[in-house]
Amino acid sequence: MTGDDMADPRLSHLATPWTALGEAHAAEGDPRLAQAKVLFHYRPAISRYLTKLTTNPDLAEELCQEFALRFLRGDFQNVRPERGRFRDYVKAALRNLVSDHYRRRTLPTEPLPSESQLPPASGADEDDFSEIWSCELMLRAWAALRADSAAAGNHYYEALRLKVEDPQRRAEDIATLLTQRVGTPYKDVTVRQMLRRGREKFTIFLRDAIRESLPADESDQVDQELADLGLLVYVTSPRR
Repeated sequence: MTGDDMADPRLSHLATPWTALGEAHAAEGDPRLAQAKVLFHYRPAISRYLTKLTTNPDLAEELCQEFALRFLRGDFQNVRPERGRFRDYVKAALRNLVSDHYRRRTLPTEPLPSESQLPPASGADEDDFSEIWSCELMLRAWAALRADSAAAGNHYYEALRLKVEDPQRRAEDIATLLTQRVGTPYKDVTVRQMLRRGREKFTIFLRDAIRESLPADESDQVDQELADLGLLVYVTSPRR
């Protein structure tokens, strides 16, 4: 996983989507800010998923805008944490959106596709949104690590990126490259400590990203969500 197209680090500071979702559809006050938070939180994954479903970037953008309009008009106001994960609601809504689009098309030169031509509701493509969301969470963890390293004045992010780009690199190789890139001399023993701390911080940021997308009363289910999304292999064990 690379971090070249990382999400804005400020994503890691958004309110929990479930909390923002409740605020977005609150009866009192101006819900527009909360609505924007929810849409901003999920939009990158929504756009990629729609592009994968339609194989048409222009159509995907059009449907992404339609999803935003449906959300803003209140289509998700009855969604509740106890009824399931919000990303599952989003995935189902996007699949329905694509299906609705094709059913509305009545051009005589291009007949409606059959059910077999629509993205399948189960099977190999069922977890596409989960895969895209997993990628989004990883990008957010990378972005948070980059921001944290910049704020702290360390180079954990740079060291870990060098290792991830080529897992065969030894600590002394990374020390040489890091010294060339940042102008500060590093030794292999220091790099090993930096890689360990970088992985620990990355784990914290990834768990935070997961926790933000879970209902408040399910915050203890972070490990299960990591496992469901295939991300558990990227986290370090907590030190005792």
